[in-house]
Amino acid sequence: MNPDLELVHTRQDESFRAWVHDYPHMVAKWHFHPEYEVHVIRASSGKFFVGDHIGDFHPGNIVLTGPNLPHNWVTDSGGGASVPSRDLVLQFSRDAVEKMVAAFAELSPAIALIDQASRGIQFPDALGLAIAPVMQEVSGAHGARRVMLLMSILDQL
Repeated sequence: MNPDLELVHTRQDESFRAWVHDYPHMVAKWHFHPEYEVHVIRASSGKFFVGDHIGDFHPGNIVLTGPNLPHNWVTDSGGGASVPSRDLVLQFSRDAVEKMVAAFAELSPAIALIDQASRGIQFPDALGLAIAPVMQEVSGAHGARRVMLLMSILDQL
């Protein structure tokens, strides 16, 4: 089965996309995109697929996917029940991270982090649970606060 290309739309006044979505959702399918993605599960359990890896997920599951790496999280929903606000998602380009590092040398470890994400990186669920409130906040934040929250997330990863 071939993955679908997701077109990630980042607003002109933003350098990255941060959002929350329910399950099921039109992007909750086997797909890929050229952006990096930090993906945190807030509710439900099931199977996740990142590249050639298949694993079980629960709340707190946090994965950083690299560019063009197919991925999907499938909730075990006996009977097709919906899960509100299941996913917290950050999507950003390498260019955005490189520009942040160019402006603030202290952020250079972020380049090493994203360089390791070509096949995906799964972090401990405890970290996902700790980062989830920050990811929730960044999805509604504006201006410098939004960038500060992104930097905090990258720092914790």
